[in-house]
Amino acid sequence: MTSGRINVIRISGLSLSILSTVALAGLGATSVATAVILGLLVAIITLLVDLILSTELVRIDLLAAIDLSKRLVADKNAATHLRAMSSAMTKISRDGTVGGLFYREAVRALLHCSTSLSQLAQGELTLEEVRRMESLIYLIDAAKGGASIFMTSYVQIDDWWETPVGRQYLKANFRAVERGVSITRIFIVRPDDGDPLKTFAEAQATKLNVRLVEESRVEPAERENFFLIENRVVSFADYSREGRLLRGRISTSSSTLVTYREKFESLRLIASTLNEFYSQPLQGG
Repeated sequence: MTSGRINVIRISGLSLSILSTVALAGLGATSVATAVILGLLVAIITLLVDLILSTELVRIDLLAAIDLSKRLVADKNAATHLRAMSSAMTKISRDGTVGGLFYREAVRALLHCSTSLSQLAQGELTLEEVRRMESLIYLIDAAKGGASIFMTSYVQIDDWWETPVGRQYLKANFRAVERGVSITRIFIVRPDDGDPLKTFAEAQATKLNVRLVEESRVEPAERENFFLIENRVVSFADYSREGRLLRGRISTSSSTLVTYREKFESLRLIASTLNEFYSQPLQGG
C-alpha cells in the first residue's frame, strides 16, 4: 500500500474519531467544542507516528485513536486541562507581546510536555520521592490477589518507616496481603539498626515474607531500595555519589525489569529468615 493511500485511510478514520468524540459529548456547545479539540489533538498525535505498512495496522491504529478520544472525553479533569491548553495557546498566538516571546515560551512548554509523554510511552516515569511513594501505594492497592511483590528496605527505621508516608506505605502492604497478594521484603541490615529493626521485622513477618541480610555481605552498589510487581513494574531511586536522593523512578522497561529481578534474586540467595538471622552474631561493618 502506498504512503499516500495510507494517509487517506488514516485521515478518514481520524475524522470518524473526531465525529464520534463529538457525538459522545452531547449537544452542548462547550462540550462539542471540547470534543472537537480532543479529537483534533488525537489526530495530530496519531499523524506524527511513522507511516505504517498494512491496512490491518491502520485499522488497529484508528481504533486506538477512537478509544483514546472516548477516554479523554470521559475524564473530566483531562478534558478541562486540554481545553484550557488549547484556549491558552490560541490567546498566546494572537498576542505579539515582546516580539512573540510568550509564544516561543509556550512552544517550549509544549515540547517539555511532549518529552514527558514520550518517556511515559517508553515505560519510564520520573517523580519526586514523595510522589513516587504515593504512586507505589497506588500500585500496591491496585494489585489483585495472587500477585507477587518483591521489595528491599535499606533505611533507618525512624528516618523513613516512622514518617507519615512510611506508615501509609506499610498499611498498604498489609491491605494487599489481606487481598491475597504475596509480598517478600528483604531488609539490608546496618550494624547500628539493632533492636528497633528486629522488632519491626518481627511485626512484618506475621504477614509478609521477611528476609534479612547484613549490609557487609552486599556490594555497595547493590545497597538500595527497590520495588517489583512480578515482571511488570519496577521502582527505584537515583542517588548522587554523595548519597543524596536525586529522583524516584518507575519503569516498565523490559531491560530494567530484568536487571532488578536479577538483583532481587541475588539478594534472596544470601538472605536469611528472621530466626536464622538473629540466631547468629552479626559480623558488623
